Amino acid sequence: MISKHLNTLELPKILGRLSNHCAFTASIELAQQLTPVTNAAEVQRRLAETSEAKEALLKNDQLSIGGAHDVREPVRLAARGGVLEPKELLDVRDTIESGRRVQRALSRFQALYPNLTAITNPIEPLGALVTEISRTIDDSGEVRDTASDQLAVTRRQTRIVHDRLLQKLQRMVSDGNNTPYLQEALVTQRGGRYVIPIKSDFKGRIPGLIHDQSASGLTLFIEPLATLDLNNEWRELQLAEEREVRRILLAISARVGEHADAVIRTVEALAQFDLALAKAKYSEAVRGVAAVVRTTDKETKRQGDKETSTLSSSSSVSPCLLVQARHPLLNPKPSCLSMSSCRARRASWSSPGRTRAARRWRSKRWACSC
Repeated sequence: MISKHLNTLELPKILGRLSNHCAFTASIELAQQLTPVTNAAEVQRRLAETSEAKEALLKNDQLSIGGAHDVREPVRLAARGGVLEPKELLDVRDTIESGRRVQRALSRFQALYPNLTAITNPIEPLGALVTEISRTIDDSGEVRDTASDQLAVTRRQTRIVHDRLLQKLQRMVSDGNNTPYLQEALVTQRGGRYVIPIKSDFKGRIPGLIHDQSASGLTLFIEPLATLDLNNEWRELQLAEEREVRRILLAISARVGEHADAVIRTVEALAQFDLALAKAKYSEAVRGVAAVVRTTDKETKRQGDKETSTLSSSSSVSPCLLVQARHPLLNPKPSCLSMSSCRARRASWSSPGRTRAARRWRSKRWACSC
């Protein structure tokens, strides 16, 4: 069908409503790219897939791809040697786990839902990768202390030095001899260094480095010389921790990159499955009924060793019989329209909008499915 006819039938609007039932961007993209098909086998397969999804949702309304994310771009970055952020790695893990859950749920009903089960066949468990990500990153997105021995040691040293630094600064601001010079008895940070606020009139009374001053100029933020070495040691340990975290993220990103193709296949399978669920939900919302497709006249086309059947519009028997049909964008309550050979046999439409919709239906001569 050419785009003019699809726009006349308002297919883009219908696909927009279908997209609203999709759970993540990968399935939304698939929904928005749908076009009608005239291949009989494909029409029947798509109808069967939607019918299976409707039945599956009736038995388990919690069936979903919960936790899945479209991680194709981060995974491709990892395959090129890039470093993924902890949040991206958790998204990869959750997506793999979502695929495993869906695959397990459908494997028990393969005979009932063969088309849905076929969608999940490309999904690989990747259990070792899931375990490695979970062992490395906690659910808040922080790299765990146990991710490496070096990281555990560095973080322990960082905490010790940090506590010593704060204790020394607290003693300084609590010292009565320093009280006249302090704007406030507190310890704060400027530029990642711990400082204390000194009245500008008493600059030099507490030897140190000036890191900042207040907007009024009345307060100077001083890093006392007495804590300079501890501040330096604390900062060096922080940088060492950052380097070790990056090394760990690089290593686990490389593991993701090794399985990039499998993860991408999982995303695409989940997108197909979520689209099937979205079609089922939209069908339920518009009170849709699965069409019965009969190939009354077959046109056989040779494509290598394969044969394909297409629905013909030249048959003496009508390939298109619509009983109580209505446009899905219209209110489902009004009376509907029945047509044979795409010519109206009976219509009871009262409003101009419904009349226009009837003309749209009459304008088409193909049997098709999205």
